[in-house]
Amino acid sequence: MPAPSLHEIEIDQIPSDHPIAVFTQYFGKHKNRHGLLVAEEVDVLTFPTVLPWVLILDELGSKNSEDHTFIYRFVGTGCATLFGVDYTGFLFGDSLPPEATEARYREFLRVQETRKPIYTYTSVPLEGREFKEIYRCCFPATKSGSDLVDRFYCVIAETDRRIRPRP
Repeated sequence: MPAPSLHEIEIDQIPSDHPIAVFTQYFGKHKNRHGLLVAEEVDVLTFPTVLPWVLILDELGSKNSEDHTFIYRFVGTGCATLFGVDYTGFLFGDSLPPEATEARYREFLRVQETRKPIYTYTSVPLEGREFKEIYRCCFPATKSGSDLVDRFYCVIAETDRRIRPRP
């Protein structure tokens, strides 16, 4: 089964009460001067309704390395249910079709380069779950507070998912 394509979209194509739109507001208010979230400053209590739909990935290795390896540090319960597996602690690409891994890998590298979120529409790239249509967004972050993008906050939820934004 070929992996579904990632179709890049704009944030205004996502409903304002979708988890991605809510997290986009948080990102806009909390990114640093380099356009990144700083891991130690992220307060998940300010977006509890989004948290089930968040994946946090860290890049392993040194900043001078050409080898980009990513690990799932956190997988929200909504994402684990959506995918049918909790990827926490897995290396990125484990259990994903190669085409899906490659497309998302390119997305991470582009987010590192541009320091801007990338919004996409696709379906779940796993056999038996490909009927689930999702919006995805990958937000740039740093573990150290520097200008190095070495963490990603990805928000992934079905296109019809709605949440209550926090007042």
